[in-house]
Amino acid sequence: MRQGKWEDFEGMGIKGATLGIVGLGGLGSELAAIGNGLGMKVICHTEHPSPERAQKHNVKFVDLEELMATSDYVQLAPVLNNNTRGMIGERELGLMKKEAYLINVARGPVVDQEALLKVLKEGRMAGFATDVFAEEPVNNEPLIELDNVIVTPHVAYDTPVAKRKMLNIAVDVVRAYLQGQPKNVLVP
Repeated sequence: MRQGKWEDFEGMGIKGATLGIVGLGGLGSELAAIGNGLGMKVICHTEHPSPERAQKHNVKFVDLEELMATSDYVQLAPVLNNNTRGMIGERELGLMKKEAYLINVARGPVVDQEALLKVLKEGRMAGFATDVFAEEPVNNEPLIELDNVIVTPHVAYDTPVAKRKMLNIAVDVVRAYLQGQPKNVLVP
């Protein structure tokens, strides 16, 4: 429109569509709330499923294969660890519907980038959106050149509200430690 063009294109409704969320931590649970609020069917794959969590977040827990095969939108939100590094590879991408979209807001290495590039170039999925990459900052990233890919820089943390929240978390952790009640403790 900035170029003076008004091009008609067929959109895609999301009410009634299936949102598959991989990871139901802080971000995944927020995504579930949004999906439910938009009238989507929300399914989830997580390392720690339970009936209580399913009810609390109004999701149905499924295995990763079912999630990949039945979702219209697959939203990746797991933490990056040894179990999740490369968890979405050519096999998992091959399970997706041709008209499905993959969205990664977790970490770049959760997805096998070469397999993703191959599937996107072959048109075996509708599209991919991300703000995270295997290597950041991005340099010579072939995904950026594809028409069925939307990318933004990994800067969601860079807002006044987010910075204030990070500062408050740090202050709360120090305060709790000084009061003899440490929290967010990492035990190797």
